[in-house]
Amino acid sequence: MSGMFMECEKITSLDFSKFKTSKVISFESMLQDCKALTTITWGDNFDTHYAENFRAMFAGCRSLKSLNLNFFNMSSATNIAIMFGSCFGLEDLDISSFTRGHTTGLGSIFAECKNMKELKLGKDFVFTVDELNNQDDASFTFRDFAAEVDNVTIYCSPEFMNNLHACFYYGGDDSYKAKTTWRNTETGEIMTPVSNQ
Repeated sequence: MSGMFMECEKITSLDFSKFKTSKVISFESMLQDCKALTTITWGDNFDTHYAENFRAMFAGCRSLKSLNLNFFNMSSATNIAIMFGSCFGLEDLDISSFTRGHTTGLGSIFAECKNMKELKLGKDFVFTVDELNNQDDASFTFRDFAAEVDNVTIYCSPEFMNNLHACFYYGGDDSYKAKTTWRNTETGEIMTPVSNQ
């Protein structure tokens, strides 16, 4: 399904309720640059468990305001780079079912999502401090996101939050902390990052 609706710039809504996708390997650029798309209807048979490539799946969908993908099974995913890149209008994104698993490519997954108000990550979406310090993909992705978004609430695990704040790339500039509210993805409670030393 790679590039299936790519650059269909005038489509405003899509209904996938009849789609059966259990054997799909790639959703790369499936909806890329569907600039007018505001509504997506998913179905019970929209199954992502077999898919490896989600690169730029929603990139350039600048009219989407809310996207709930908490039913996506990412157990086989390897590439989620720029998955939501240039989704300028996206305010609420729920990817709480996403796990690290086999995923290595995630560079710029949230690039230019400047109007994000709420991002929900799952408890299993975690990087170690070493991974963040040694994997430019991960560290720069989250550093750049935090730097360009004002007043965002991020739901995540305490481990994710603290490892991110301990990352070398975050050590010198704490200004983004004041712009971000961190909440425990399981309890909803506000969390305070551990101070960098």
